[in-house]
Amino acid sequence: MATVADLPVTPIRPEDAAGLIDLFDRSSEKTRRERFHGSLRDFPPCYLDDIVHGTHAVVTRVVRDLASDANGGCIVALASASLETCCRAELAAWVVDGWQHRGIGTRLVQAVLEQLRTEGITTAVAYVDAANHAAFALARRVARDMGVTATTGPVTTFHLQPVRGELTA
Repeated sequence: MATVADLPVTPIRPEDAAGLIDLFDRSSEKTRRERFHGSLRDFPPCYLDDIVHGTHAVVTRVVRDLASDANGGCIVALASASLETCCRAELAAWVVDGWQHRGIGTRLVQAVLEQLRTEGITTAVAYVDAANHAAFALARRVARDMGVTATTGPVTTFHLQPVRGELTA
């Protein structure tokens, strides 16, 4: 198994659909329930299409285990954000069980939040189950590392400052 430092964070590609279905299949029921807020037997087709093909309103980053597949097809984690309004995005993260608690989620969420911030998005929210203590810890770690404020709870909110040098209204 590769180390976390060996795993690249990259944008999603259209050819990643099979890798995402494999990620879903390798994830435990608990992990799928936490990510999708309910029990699922199959990867939701509309979510797959939105993530893989995306739109201008979706930012998605993945972590690939190149030691398992040199072509990058072995996806071990995904984070995405979709715009809810012109300045607020919904954030979600998903890490396959064997790679959890190793810093991958933190790296991914930071990459997505940084992209949102660069695009002028000022708020990102994540809807988190109250029992998901790991998600709250991740939010606090990301906020501290990025120097942003975050409130944690069922709706975890990141307040993103504009990129230095941008004009603010």
